[in-house]
Amino acid sequence: MKRILSVGSLNLDYVINVPKRPNVGETVSGAELDTVCGGKGGNQAIAAARSGGSVTMIGAVGSDKAGEVLRETLTQAGIECGSLLTKPCATGCAFITVCDGDNSIIVVRGANGELTPDDLKDEWFEGADFVILQLEIEGDTVLSALKKAKQFGATTVLNPSPASCMRDEFLDYTDILIPNEGEAAQITGIDPESENFEQNVLIALEKRVSRAIMTLGSKGSVYLDGDDLIHVPAFPATPVDTTGAGDTFLGALVTKLAEGSSLHEGIIFATAASAIAVTRHGAAPSIPTRDETEAFLRERT
Repeated sequence: MKRILSVGSLNLDYVINVPKRPNVGETVSGAELDTVCGGKGGNQAIAAARSGGSVTMIGAVGSDKAGEVLRETLTQAGIECGSLLTKPCATGCAFITVCDGDNSIIVVRGANGELTPDDLKDEWFEGADFVILQLEIEGDTVLSALKKAKQFGATTVLNPSPASCMRDEFLDYTDILIPNEGEAAQITGIDPESENFEQNVLIALEKRVSRAIMTLGSKGSVYLDGDDLIHVPAFPATPVDTTGAGDTFLGALVTKLAEGSSLHEGIIFATAASAIAVTRHGAAPSIPTRDETEAFLRERT
């Protein structure tokens, strides 16, 4: 089985469901509060593992109860955590408000900001087939991980989120780029309202990386097959909480690619996994197992 590394953030998420988002100076009563595991690195690792992948997590948690909870959650998901470091600080956390299925998020980096290039050991990357990264850890650490991954022959998969942390040089070491519409527009400078935006943005991105897939939320995703724009629609779903849907898509897709599936096959599987995720609360808790995703697909194909 091919080996997948996730290098990135780990947060304990505090999820508040609200009937409306507060205006400045306004207080709104939340319907309920859930505490769940999250962080883009952890979410993507769990998504890959629950989809059947052999996954190792590289990241950092704090020396607190939240760090213990995150480590235990990853281990229970079947993720190898020997390269998960404990830093003498607080674990990263996120405060998420969910209203009508959409979310707004405030992130406090905590230990995620303490993971440095010096922490990354060469032996962690030896034998890795895929390395997936996001931008919720320090940029220098992202760049170091990308370089090490390429040094040891791994396929690199970058989710450029948050786009405000994107550096042009990351693209020099990226094989597969998976942005959403806003991130793709920011990276390329192409106006999302312009004619043929989707095709033009993917053409621009694939001048820098081997493959680009742009996610479109409830509209699905698009990619290029030669000169043809291929649209893979989302499966109909009534969203409860969209937190982690994009991470679910990426992790599930990478597992299928690691198994030798075609890009189109992988995207369909990943689309199904993310459709299930949006019907559940939380980030990591919403991610389906492989059996659940395959059952979902059998019912709809």
